[in-house]
Amino acid sequence: MSAPASIVWPKGYKGLMEKMARALGINLGAAVSSGRIDANGIERLMRRCALCADESVCERWLAANPSVNATPSYCVNSRVLAELKPTDIVAGGEVAGAGASLTPAE
Repeated sequence: MSAPASIVWPKGYKGLMEKMARALGINLGAAVSSGRIDANGIERLMRRCALCADESVCERWLAANPSVNATPSYCVNSRVLAELKPTDIVAGGEVAGAGASLTPAE
């Protein structure tokens, strides 16, 4: 799923953050709806992606890796995307990763 409709795409942004999220199994709309990240957080991720110097490398990597467990090491949004990855239920019924901060570092 793409970013929610209220999100403003930064100039030059090619949608690679959304593609990376999709490859990781992240539903950005659901993440916003559930409060795990807000629209401003999504816009920051998009802006960081748009400014990344590894755009062509990322495009090729995503084309070759449509489904992944982790971002490549050069991804400027790797920490937040890892926190947004679908979580698993662990012993005791708790959700793994619950309560993590989702504010991207600027």
